[in-house]
Amino acid sequence: MDVMRTAVPTVAPADSLARAAEIMGDFSVRELPVVEDGAIVGILARSDLDPHVGHFEWTPVRVAMSAPPRTVAPDTSIGAVARALLDGNFNGIPVVVGNVLAGMITRHDLLRLLVGP
Repeated sequence: MDVMRTAVPTVAPADSLARAAEIMGDFSVRELPVVEDGAIVGILARSDLDPHVGHFEWTPVRVAMSAPPRTVAPDTSIGAVARALLDGNFNGIPVVVGNVLAGMITRHDLLRLLVGP
């Protein structure tokens, strides 16, 4: 899928929300796939952090993540990806092969596809 980004930052379920927030800031992303033993087990959105403000250092990602994550396959049509983002009110959706993260597609990626480079 040409629109997906393959260099995707991730976190582990045991990582702290402080680490997740740091990664989100460093990579300017609003959602992080949560990966354990090579498999995607959840997704952490920036909005998932809100209830835990003030407790980031000692709160593990597993407490705030959504699991199981909604995902798409590499051969999913762009229209179906857009529909999944709209229906789920997501900003991004992981692309997986089996249960292994292959990339991520965001609303921003779809907009870039529409307007060109």
